[in-house]
Amino acid sequence: MTNSTPPPGASNKSPPPTSRPGSPQNAPATAGAATSSTAGRPQTPPPSVNPSTSLNTTPPPSKVTMTQIYSAISSISPASQKTLRDTLSSTLKFSLDTEPKNLTTSLLFSVANETAASSSQSSDNFAVHPFILNLASKGFHVPLTLFTTEATKTFFTREAFISHKPVFSRSTTGTKCHIMDITAFPAEKDMDIGDWHEAWTRYQLFVEAHSETSIAARWKNHFQFLLGQDHFKLNFPAILQFDIEMRTAYAVAPKPFNEDNYRRRYDAIKLEVLQNSVLNARARDMGASHSHNSSKGSRFTLYSLDDHGASTSSSARSDQPHSSGGQSFRANGAASRSGPRSAPMCLICQ
Repeated sequence: MTNSTPPPGASNKSPPPTSRPGSPQNAPATAGAATSSTAGRPQTPPPSVNPSTSLNTTPPPSKVTMTQIYSAISSISPASQKTLRDTLSSTLKFSLDTEPKNLTTSLLFSVANETAASSSQSSDNFAVHPFILNLASKGFHVPLTLFTTEATKTFFTREAFISHKPVFSRSTTGTKCHIMDITAFPAEKDMDIGDWHEAWTRYQLFVEAHSETSIAARWKNHFQFLLGQDHFKLNFPAILQFDIEMRTAYAVAPKPFNEDNYRRRYDAIKLEVLQNSVLNARARDMGASHSHNSSKGSRFTLYSLDDHGASTSSSARSDQPHSSGGQSFRANGAASRSGPRSAPMCLICQ
């Protein structure tokens, strides 16, 4: 037989009944066991918890795009859309009405923005208008008529009435831009000597301010060359045409200066203008001669038949007082000898 005697020190009591973890009877024992097991170890404080972090655990919303807003508005009913529009309109109007009261009024005019006056240009009260700068920067010809005193006053007093038109820029190929409509100003080819001098004074300042030194000197020499021509008033049509051609060609396609070509072109234009003036003068003389000849009376007087069938002229009726019935003396003599005169007959018809 197997010895069932328990070892020394062993208790003869049976083990306590096992209970499930969730039973109420096991709860105090478990707590007591946990306390006794951790009694000999140092206690670690619990980590600190940020209330704001623990409460806001969702990530921040991403930026809403206009497409999402438009889709959301399109999905609601028309009545809701109208309510939303009315709400936004009233909110924006309220903000616009109240915002200037909360802001400090900004200064539009200040002494710091003033520029020193030039004593040499006391009559030039205005600078070059931005419309002219925009026209030149796009690679278009700037006519001198934009630099006269009258045009300068128009730019700064009536610029809101100057129309613009869409064109393609010459400086940047294929780029669409807007420039002012220069047809609102007089044509450059119709300028007189006074306006030309006046405009060139301002145009030279414009070139000096917005060109390299060598280019500014080139156009200054060009102006001096034109002023030094003999019989300036007589040759002014050729001078004006040459000036317009030179400045237009450089604005459209800038090229280095060539003095030989420059002088040859001026002589050619001068000869062309002279030929045109001669042809125009000859045409005027021929027209005057034709009108003078047409105003004179005709060399021949037409005849008409009188009441008796005789061919009489107006001069015969008025200058022959002795003729009876408006007939000539030959008609009267023939009538007295041979009776009434018959109507004349055409020899070809006979």
